Amino acid sequence: MIGTLGELGMLASEHTGTGLKGAGRFIRQSGNYLVTYPRLAVRGRRVPCTNNLIERLMGEMAKRVKNRWMHWSTAGLENLLNILLIRYCEKRLYSSLREKFYKEEDLIVEVKIT
Repeated sequence: MIGTLGELGMLASEHTGTGLKGAGRFIRQSGNYLVTYPRLAVRGRRVPCTNNLIERLMGEMAKRVKNRWMHWSTAGLENLLNILLIRYCEKRLYSSLREKFYKEEDLIVEVKIT
């Protein structure tokens, strides 16, 4: 009995043989990604059935990075990604950091006024 990856390999060979080399190459290169979910599920890992969180995160990054007048350093992008990851994945930590930041910001504003 041939497994899923074997079947995908045969499908890729068929496509390559009929002149669809790009399709065959894509199937070969992405075959392992197609079986990630079942592999993890068999090991008892819980895998979300949706990728909305990832799409939202990528949308947030794209919104900030694609602005024509902004130029990001590698360190700046890494910091932005870390902040967004904390915001979406560690909500309690993000809330405490946000409270701390706004309290410090309020102190700075008060010092500037007086």
